[in-house]
Amino acid sequence: MSQPNDRSPERVLVLTPTGRDAAMLEARLVAGGFACEVCPDVPALLSAMRDDAGTALIAQEALYTGLAETLLVALERQEPWSDLPVLLLTLATSTTGPRVPPTAGMLERANVMLLQRPMPPHLLLSAVRSAVRARRRQYQMRDLYRELSRAVQLGDTFVGILGHDLRTPLGSIRMGAELIVRTAEDPRSLRPAERIVRSSDRMTRMIEQLLDFAQVRQGRGFRLELAASNLGGITRQVSQELGDVNPRATIGVTSVGTLDGYWDADRLAQVVSNLVGNAVQHGTGGSPIEVALDGTQPETVRLSVTNVGTIPEESMPTLFDPFKRTTSSRGGDRGLGLGLFIAREIIRAHGGELIVRSVGRTTISEVVLPRKARQS
Repeated sequence: MSQPNDRSPERVLVLTPTGRDAAMLEARLVAGGFACEVCPDVPALLSAMRDDAGTALIAQEALYTGLAETLLVALERQEPWSDLPVLLLTLATSTTGPRVPPTAGMLERANVMLLQRPMPPHLLLSAVRSAVRARRRQYQMRDLYRELSRAVQLGDTFVGILGHDLRTPLGSIRMGAELIVRTAEDPRSLRPAERIVRSSDRMTRMIEQLLDFAQVRQGRGFRLELAASNLGGITRQVSQELGDVNPRATIGVTSVGTLDGYWDADRLAQVVSNLVGNAVQHGTGGSPIEVALDGTQPETVRLSVTNVGTIPEESMPTLFDPFKRTTSSRGGDRGLGLGLFIAREIIRAHGGELIVRSVGRTTISEVVLPRKARQS
């Protein structure tokens, strides 16, 4: 006989309305080489399930008082990797007894196999053996899932630590290069110093994106610093800065309506910088970039960035995926491929929506923002 304290993760949980039936089933299972735990009622069965099990062998009449729903709810709340096999011993057609709930619901909502009694012992053991084998595969998936989760967490932690540690030396490099630009008397030293400044700025943006990505992956999302803001002022300032850095780009900003709202201004500036920067980088050279702001609606404000140039159709399904760098009509693919992913997460944190689409020969990035964002 199996011992009551046997907690094997592959043990068979037995639930029957009478102790005699349970003892008979237990004897057969133990003789077949299975660890076994007899549960006196459904609550005991649910408690045993939380400690892992290979399968549950249940007599249908043990669920006649509405306990089937209680069991089903517990089965539906299992972890993503888990789908405990349930072997349900159905009543013989000639059996009379209390009315039991139909089994159709269990078959639709859980991993249930019906075993009609009377059943030869060898067939019962075969069904149990098959269920335990399937459950063993689930445990293997669980272990792989947990190992992967630990690896992802370790990677995110590494990215966070690396990003923070790189900020200080990178800042020192930039300060040194700026000092050379301001004080150098030899014009030959200006060009490499300016190149260092631009490269350090690009590296800083990459580090910030990696830190944002790690924050989202860890489930923390973006912590918004909400305050009264004006999307028009944010957009014009960012567009001006991008125009100064890219003198060949023509960036036009138009607006209608009231553009005030309750947002995180720094985060929205990050979004505008990404969308307009993408238009500058990937749009057709020499073609103007149109940035339009619409504040005519009482509850929402819209921002759209339009540039000449299309996104390849095959890139659209993965456009917002992290580390997916899109090659545009100009062939540019610089960066980490995190910009649109982070921009969308920022807009979602505000309760808004970001949509990117190609229409004809143009690409349009559109943001819809509620005027009053709420920190989730």
